Amino acid sequence: MKRLFCLLLICVTVLLCGSCDKQDGDAGGTALGYSDPYLYTQIGGVLHRISPHSASVTPVCPDPLCRHADETCPLYGVENIQFDGQYLYYQKVNYALGEASSLCRYDLKNGEFQELYRAEYGSLFGFFAGEGYVFFNRTTVDEDGNNCYSVYRYDTESGKTVQLHDEPFETEQVCLLVKDGRVYWHGDTWYSTDPDFQNRRENDRGYSPNLTRDKYFYEMESSEIKGYDGYKQMCFCIIRVDRETGERVTVTEDAASAPILYGDKVIYGKLETPRYLGKIQNGENGSWNEQYDKYGGKLYICNSDGTDERVLCDFSDTSYALTVSHNILGGKTGVGDWIAVMLFDYVSADDCDPEKIKRGDNVYMLINLKTGEWKVASIETRS
Repeated sequence: MKRLFCLLLICVTVLLCGSCDKQDGDAGGTALGYSDPYLYTQIGGVLHRISPHSASVTPVCPDPLCRHADETCPLYGVENIQFDGQYLYYQKVNYALGEASSLCRYDLKNGEFQELYRAEYGSLFGFFAGEGYVFFNRTTVDEDGNNCYSVYRYDTESGKTVQLHDEPFETEQVCLLVKDGRVYWHGDTWYSTDPDFQNRRENDRGYSPNLTRDKYFYEMESSEIKGYDGYKQMCFCIIRVDRETGERVTVTEDAASAPILYGDKVIYGKLETPRYLGKIQNGENGSWNEQYDKYGGKLYICNSDGTDERVLCDFSDTSYALTVSHNILGGKTGVGDWIAVMLFDYVSADDCDPEKIKRGDNVYMLINLKTGEWKVASIETRS
């Protein structure tokens, strides 16, 4: 029986920061069109900027004295990134306050940081920004120990945050899309409302922008169990659906890693002949076991309808290996012709025995979709 997966996209989080000083959070603003030339990710809980041109990864916070190690840095504890024009909205977790979290905004164009709303208790998550609003969930625990979910809305014009209903939900209400004055949700069912959470329309389904390209949206269904003995796994069938006609086109039945959507291309890993990497130590009994990469050190690319499938890049002669989801956080997929993929890196564990390896720091591979050129970004640190 087929079951629908949420399409996992390789994305990277985005943030620039001009100051480590918090400003008054009760301020509005209008999102403008803005193009940012960087990709971003979190390393050690701190936001970093990736340059596709220089292949460098640097901390975003520009303060040369900031250690990026606690809540005094606005980029520490950043989670749940959402773009809206020139603005970046994100959740900042304050571990010093018992993991209470805040809704924050950074102006990519003007370099202004704002804390918009702070939850003194409970957690914030599930942001979606669009058409002058930011919708998000706040979760708390009731007296019986059950999670409760409340929907909030931040108004970018008034700078005010309001709870949109009185009674909490038993399940998360995920905001998928804001379009033409309608807000599309998924809780127990698909539905839409107006921005005040009124005028509910049942089974009115919207699709996240990360799942759509042009007039199509993409689904993932379970396919067949494939691969070599000892390295078998369930593959994914990627389906392209025409939102207007409902026509379904199978892009591939062989995706073995979460696909990347970028422009009119689909990028994914496939099961290959297992590639020997070395021997890695078992942490429980200390034995050294053979480690293989079942994805073969390759990424494939095809058109949105599955035609012209080919190898995008081949790094099988390196110590890098794909993960099933590539471990990239949400935000934007790429810049220009470049995307970024987080990979495992296996390094030597014993100078006297070259076969013995261990997992090193993850690396970021930048890949040019037109040429297949790839390069690994180097992480720059501040002393």
